[in-house]
Amino acid sequence: MGLSALPTDSSEQEEQVADKRAQGQSGVYGVYRPLYAAQPPRIQRPPPTPPTSRPPPTAPTPPTAWSPPTALGPPPARPPPPARPYPTAPAPPRRPPGPGPGWGYPGRRPGGPFA
Repeated sequence: MGLSALPTDSSEQEEQVADKRAQGQSGVYGVYRPLYAAQPPRIQRPPPTPPTSRPPPTAPTPPTAWSPPTALGPPPARPPPPARPYPTAPAPPRRPPGPGPGWGYPGRRPGGPFA
């Protein structure tokens, strides 16, 4: 860009800046225009269609008087448990009371460290 491209007269430069400002083109980033129009655009709507022939609205039904609930009776009986397809094993025999196994090991003397 040579020197001849720059305006030499300061009044001429001021006029150009004023013109750009009036057009919204001044500043480092160029054009400053509002992003949105001040008024939203008018939306063209189709003319309203006449209502179709519908039956007239029915009157709401009046509320019925409250009545206590009817008795339901006893609940149904529970079904029996399912039968086992095989016999169950007998219960193990109970241990007799007294000292447990290992009490009579040979060499054990009363009064030891684990008495």
